[in-house]
Amino acid sequence: MRRGNEPHFVFHNDNMIGVNLSADYCAEHEWGIKRLLEMFKADPTAPGLDKGIIHDAKDFFQKSYTMTVHGKKTSKKATFTGFLVMSEDRRGYMQKEGVEIDGDLRPFGDADVCAAWSDSDLGVLAKNGTPGEKHLQKIYEACLSGDGMICFSSTMKGNPFERAGLCILIRSRIPEEWQQAAIKENL
Repeated sequence: MRRGNEPHFVFHNDNMIGVNLSADYCAEHEWGIKRLLEMFKADPTAPGLDKGIIHDAKDFFQKSYTMTVHGKKTSKKATFTGFLVMSEDRRGYMQKEGVEIDGDLRPFGDADVCAAWSDSDLGVLAKNGTPGEKHLQKIYEACLSGDGMICFSSTMKGNPFERAGLCILIRSRIPEEWQQAAIKENL
């Protein structure tokens, strides 16, 4: 997995829709997410945003990590909870007690949310006691119940230097105008 530089929650008005794991400027985030889409049994022939619907969430699992977080002025212990998606072999190892967090998924600075992903795995964590902890729980539950989806964000059509973030969204919360725009753009 490679770190997302600016993970954040996606809102429409006051409605939390999902989380953007963001991206960095490395080649790994330019490979696409073909393996993740296969793991989720997504349908690449579906129209618009429906091609990213997560039909199989067996590779999702939740995990909490307590670690020392090095802030701008001080270091302190904090607990982060969230969800990860990994293939069966790696998932089995990561679910064991005492296994350390992936280095790129570790929080840095004063961030309350941290994320990392590749073409075949992802993870997103939020500091316990923050609104993000509850947001991630809602997204996780949506994915398990068939209401989750995966897609890339974008703001600058055709810009080869843009690094769109990987998003995990709650399908039923996406505004109709966003869905129609995706169909129109033939996404």
